[in-house]
Amino acid sequence: MRFRSVENVLAELDDLYHRYEIRNLVFYDDSFTTNKARVIGICKEMIRRGLRFRYQVQLRLDQVDDEVMQWLVESGCDQAGPGIESGNAEILRSINKSRWATPEFFLEKCAIVKKYPVRLRCSYIMGWIDETEEQVWDTIRLAKQIDADENAFSIATPYPGTRMWEVAEQRGLVNDAMDFTQLLYYHRVGCNLSKIPTDRLLELHELAYREVGNRTYRLSDSGS
Repeated sequence: MRFRSVENVLAELDDLYHRYEIRNLVFYDDSFTTNKARVIGICKEMIRRGLRFRYQVQLRLDQVDDEVMQWLVESGCDQAGPGIESGNAEILRSINKSRWATPEFFLEKCAIVKKYPVRLRCSYIMGWIDETEEQVWDTIRLAKQIDADENAFSIATPYPGTRMWEVAEQRGLVNDAMDFTQLLYYHRVGCNLSKIPTDRLLELHELAYREVGNRTYRLSDSGS
């Protein structure tokens, strides 16, 4: 993996702050905390240069510890979003999460994040290849244990070039000429590869939000 240098990132942040007067940022980079020395270097430089952003980051939990969290918070981070994906060990292996990714590990690392004044927003998927309802409930139970400020439950959806797409092609469920607007991951099942009936998968999607909850907003807020 090739990273932009700390100086390269800070040059862009300087421009955003001083030329465009941006004060709120989201780092859309799921590898942002992969390199501990680099992320701490970015935080230190933001502080040294007086770049007083409020910002959100995506997290890889294997590099999260108290030192990283302290620097993130001191440099203006107010929301952290790890991708948990599943509470079931078999599903985590199937989606090729790193070897350290276990429900126990997620609980341990999220507990560290929750010690600091940042919103914890965890992301999960349901409806993975051959996933069962009981495995989805493992995810819901883990989400309740983590007790994040916000939770995002997405329905697993195949896109071209992915393993899910290959499986969906083999099962005759997708093709290159299909209407890709149908491949949504929220409130609709564009292509069901799980062992759960589509109607029930949608029910579980809704149930997950009701069972786990979101302290920073209500499910009803997303409607009209």
